[in-house]
Amino acid sequence: MQVANILECRMVTGDELLYVGFNQDHGCFACGTKSGFVVYNSYPLKIKQRRVIQGLSSGCSKVEMLYRCNFLALVGRESCPQLPSTKVAVWDCETRQVAAELAFSSDVRRVRLSRDRIVVALDTMVKVFTFTRPPQQSFVFESGPNPNGLLVLSPSYQNVVIAFPSRKVGYVTLIRLIAEGANDEKEIEAHKGKLAQIAISQDGKLLATASAKGTLIRIWNTATLEKVYELRRGVSDAFTYSINFSSDCSLLCSLSSRGTCHIWKLADVQDKKSLLDGRRSVAQVQIPDFVQKSGFDPSVEPYQCAFTPDMKRLLVICDNGTYHRYRLRLAKGQEPLHEHSVNFLSQS
Repeated sequence: MQVANILECRMVTGDELLYVGFNQDHGCFACGTKSGFVVYNSYPLKIKQRRVIQGLSSGCSKVEMLYRCNFLALVGRESCPQLPSTKVAVWDCETRQVAAELAFSSDVRRVRLSRDRIVVALDTMVKVFTFTRPPQQSFVFESGPNPNGLLVLSPSYQNVVIAFPSRKVGYVTLIRLIAEGANDEKEIEAHKGKLAQIAISQDGKLLATASAKGTLIRIWNTATLEKVYELRRGVSDAFTYSINFSSDCSLLCSLSSRGTCHIWKLADVQDKKSLLDGRRSVAQVQIPDFVQKSGFDPSVEPYQCAFTPDMKRLLVICDNGTYHRYRLRLAKGQEPLHEHSVNFLSQS
């Protein structure tokens, strides 16, 4: 049965959250649930659309947005015949039909969209396709084992950068797409241990990496491969759930399994030595009622943090369907002010 024939509009309350992901400018976020997907405006918080996938037995594991346009990339879970974990369905919200499908022999670990490309991470490779009907395969790159689906794609037309784990532990492969059919491939020795999280700035110039230990975040210049910042989250090990840059790259936020979201200023340090001394965050918030997990389940991704597009607020989304909003007061040297918390899955 085609996915196009089984998607319909319906309201569902109390749904189980499987996935959360912001769009490229953090103005919206999409949720994968046991019944389908929901798209929200980030601030002010409101539902943009909700869809139920009829007959979906295990849920929607990935929902990737392309800014605010009408296309979403959907991936299912396990062996659901309507939307399996081995297929990417590009859903057109205007026509309520599948615009394109990509099928693979192994599970899709991540999918990223730009206006002209679809990039898919599998267990040990990354595939790049044109965003056309039908999509055409442009490149195939080998990666290290990637069960957590670490993959970033810069949204910039002028600086198209793809990054993912290398075959060497702790290394990142950096691909700069120069032209159709041409690319520049390099490696960064980011950490000694396994990678836990990566993030890229909107202009594609900076790449952030965190290891499984979770005490340090390093930021790299994607053109020179130079380490430009080293940031310390803490001294105790923690899993890094989410990292995001602000729209102008002046701020970085990170949410860990300790239930703490840290914020660093990146633009106010002139002394190069102080950039690399493991500087601590300038602000942090403890997420209310956060339940610390003993491990990380790559099949469920319900933790995210990001700045609003105007960089005046911090948003945190958790696995129980709660949305937390904080007003930044960094110029005054004060901690972020908690403004609002709500269970967004219960909204109609």
